[in-house]
Amino acid sequence: MKLELIPVAGNLKRIREIWESLEVVSNISYFLSWGWIENWITSLPDHVQPELAVFLEGNNPRLAFFLGKATLGLTAIRGNFHGQQHLFKSRAWFLNATGIPAFDRIYMEYNRFLCSQKESFQLIDILNRLPDSWDELYLPGLDMQSFPGTEALDDLSPYKTIIKDDTIVLSPFVDLDKVRARDGDYLSLLSANTRSQINRSYRLCEKIAPVQLEVAQDIRMAMDIYEELVGLHELIWTNRSQGGAFCSDYLFRFHKQLIQDRFEYNEIQLLRIKCGDATLGCLYNFVYKNNVYFYQSGMNFNLDKRLKPGLIAHVEAIRHNTGAGHKIYDFLGGGSRYKMSLATDHNRMIWIRLQKPLLKFRIENTLKMVKHRLIGLRNIQKKDTLRDLGKSDV
Repeated sequence: MKLELIPVAGNLKRIREIWESLEVVSNISYFLSWGWIENWITSLPDHVQPELAVFLEGNNPRLAFFLGKATLGLTAIRGNFHGQQHLFKSRAWFLNATGIPAFDRIYMEYNRFLCSQKESFQLIDILNRLPDSWDELYLPGLDMQSFPGTEALDDLSPYKTIIKDDTIVLSPFVDLDKVRARDGDYLSLLSANTRSQINRSYRLCEKIAPVQLEVAQDIRMAMDIYEELVGLHELIWTNRSQGGAFCSDYLFRFHKQLIQDRFEYNEIQLLRIKCGDATLGCLYNFVYKNNVYFYQSGMNFNLDKRLKPGLIAHVEAIRHNTGAGHKIYDFLGGGSRYKMSLATDHNRMIWIRLQKPLLKFRIENTLKMVKHRLIGLRNIQKKDTLRDLGKSDV
């Protein structure tokens, strides 16, 4: 196989042909569908556009992925989405991401290489075939059920594997076949405590008016729900003194364009859940290969504080998608309590980076270990001093 790196500028038609030829034989999530990918690469300014890396056998693509490139160092402490600080400059490459936080806040999940389900590759072989002009390779949000996430915890010597925060992130989901097997009785799959909370919320709502689900049927209604969702979502995060998922012009425009371009392909699901005239909440989902991915929400917490609008919204969405014949309702990354309480199963994702065995990383890691030991010794000395002061007061 030969590797070709293709810049986006001037090559969108060829990139689309390569990507779509592999997409139809791949088991991927919406985040690697052409609908998402095209919106992503065309939304980026020229100076941060990634390149398509494609492995060819003759003229036939066998494996493809995008590589973003960024130089990390001390100046990248605040700007680096991955939170990595270096004493020395590091040439970093990013799998299906840019490495620039302002543009990576769209959050790639279930990340992987694009290849046929029938193909077999080894990560170490792909790494060794890449050009030599990188020091670190970041693999964010890898799907641990698919290649290369299946090899994320393997020995990849001589490369050093570093797991972000030493964590594996759960991605809870509802198996909608299980709901149908219970004749649509989704609540019977949940714990008694969760069922009680949901039923109580419904009773409180129905004292006012029945709960109603509105599903966007055209682009105009979709944009109306989207704008209401963004307003509710950002209000919550503003009250927490933080920015939400739509807090920048780029993020807002990215999703607005995605909805406008892909709604007609039935890839976008926008739902509004109401109680009488009041909106309880709105959900923004993706639909792809018969799976539903819950991406974002906007909830109205200005109503009766005993209500749990999030629970009602997801129950309504799960019932709707069960009836629509979909297979999975995926809450995506994060084992939040409410997600786990509503899920029947979960997947796993992992964030890792691979470092080449370079002298600058060995020096950096040694200095960091020395720093941590000095901090530890200083903390011990502080404790001893406080203990001595306590004794002198006796």
